[in-house]
Amino acid sequence: MELLPEPIKLTARLGKRKPWASWVTFPAGGRDYESAVISGAFCGFAMGATATAIANMQALTRRHGAAPQAFVVVPIVGAFFIDLMNLAVLTFFLLPGLVAGSR
Repeated sequence: MELLPEPIKLTARLGKRKPWASWVTFPAGGRDYESAVISGAFCGFAMGATATAIANMQALTRRHGAAPQAFVVVPIVGAFFIDLMNLAVLTFFLLPGLVAGSR
């Protein structure tokens, strides 16, 4: 996908993430308004960053009303998973170099 233009890449990402948000995230959250806002935030995370998730939630809540539980849950859970993934990636890529460099 390196040679494709950015709008095509974003459309492909959305094509993968929208079904997941609709069929997994929304029902797992309880099929209510808070769950819909959290599903929107999931789409933001899938596009690349916690800030995008927050922007998606703000856009939804400006138009349809407040969702305080989503604004508490999403940043905390998102930051937690990002920290875990950073730990795993750094350990995976740096540990072999440290072990090989010590010989």
